Amino acid sequence: MFIISFSLSFVSLLVLSSIWILSEIEQTRKTEKRVKKIILGVQKNEVRKYAEITVDYINNMKKLSDEVPEEKLKSNILKFIEKIRFGYNGYVYVNTLDGKSLVYEGKVVNDDFYVKDKLDPDGNNIFRLEYDAAQKPEGGFIKYKFKKIKGSIPESKIAYVKSVPGWGWIVGAGDYVADAQKTSKKVNDSLRKKMTIRLLLIFAVFVIITIVFYYMSNMFSKFAVSQLNILLSHFKNPSGGNDYINKLKIKEMKSLAKEVEKVERDKRLTGEQLREALANMEQKIEERTAELKKQNEELQRYNNLFVNREFRIKELRDEIAKLKKQLENNNGQQ
Repeated sequence: MFIISFSLSFVSLLVLSSIWILSEIEQTRKTEKRVKKIILGVQKNEVRKYAEITVDYINNMKKLSDEVPEEKLKSNILKFIEKIRFGYNGYVYVNTLDGKSLVYEGKVVNDDFYVKDKLDPDGNNIFRLEYDAAQKPEGGFIKYKFKKIKGSIPESKIAYVKSVPGWGWIVGAGDYVADAQKTSKKVNDSLRKKMTIRLLLIFAVFVIITIVFYYMSNMFSKFAVSQLNILLSHFKNPSGGNDYINKLKIKEMKSLAKEVEKVERDKRLTGEQLREALANMEQKIEERTAELKKQNEELQRYNNLFVNREFRIKELRDEIAKLKKQLENNNGQQ
């Protein structure tokens, strides 16, 4: 019983723990995907926000063109733009519609530097991507590979590009996807560590519960066996009385013992009644035997009397016959 009970409980606990662990793993995976999606989504919204803010800033500054010479105004705007930094390694850049760079890698370009033929490692014409996106009224997202300001290896980058009407400018705000992914990885690593801690906690709880249940089940099994031995010892030696019932602590066994005691009491009562009935029967048999003996003696007496009477009658008949014969003889002589 102990082995079966413990085995069933162990398997049940193992199944529940496994379900719990699988649920934790699946929940962590979903959270990791959601975190990655959120971080990349935040980065995507951020590059668009900075591109739109920069374009709005330029449009607002253009209203001052009557007070400030246009070239000076443009120069001031470009100097302001080169200081913009956001996100991980994000910055704003500006090109003209003919491919001339005005702000490149976060710095104002003072000479004629064109980027219209610049390709990324995947063969994408970066300026063509910018130009096509700038043709849309609301602008658009583009993806390409480009080195960081202080880097040398091109990395995946996402940017939002929008045009500045009137000046023929293309404003783009971009940031590096790998940096967002690193942040996502850090968050996910933290989630995995927490998940590992939870799994270790689940395992520890499983082990503790298993050990506690094992010892409790073992103790109860020994206790149940001791109680059963008390009950069995009474069956082997029923003359010990019913004091053993008070030693039984398990309700079911105590009820069973009471039922057994009731059966034994009924058995004893039945035995006494049977012995009493047998004694009464023996007494009645003796009385009846005595009565039959008396009747038999009476019958024997009557039988003896009857036999004696028969003998007497026979003797009388013989005497009568003798006398009759003598009488006939006497009559003959006369």
